Amino acid sequence: MTDSHPHGSSAPTREFVIPGGDNTVQYFGHEAVEAEREQVSAVVEQWDRARASEKWGLDCTYMTHAYIDNMVTDAESASKGKATSCVEALVFFGVVASGVEEVTTTGPIDSLRVSGRKGYAQYHGRDAHDWIVPVEEEGGVWKVGVSAPIEREANGG
Repeated sequence: MTDSHPHGSSAPTREFVIPGGDNTVQYFGHEAVEAEREQVSAVVEQWDRARASEKWGLDCTYMTHAYIDNMVTDAESASKGKATSCVEALVFFGVVASGVEEVTTTGPIDSLRVSGRKGYAQYHGRDAHDWIVPVEEEGGVWKVGVSAPIEREANGG
């Protein structure tokens, strides 16, 4: 492949590599084929809109079962048994769980690094912020593995 980086990143993920930074995501697996990237992009964009508009029931439909189980377990413990569902957990944790209260996507994702059924969607968002969203294929459908996008810091964080 002519667009490969010596350490395994290729276009389009090369745009996200930070020299001297933590590039674990950029070197994870391989760049997905366009059709797979389009599928994940649709999920990430819809999830991002639901999350930003606090449509918690819809938001939860885009998350993996494993992530929901962990979040609900944490919420149930922290709320002393009051938050026992995905929606209740998101309401209980609020912005701590859902992140910024605005849509971070500006269009399709730019990169999807995959290995097996796991991957990382990467995209350039508003105001020159880059974002990462862990994803996982669950029952033939791609789902999001977080409740908020992870901002990629210029310092490699």
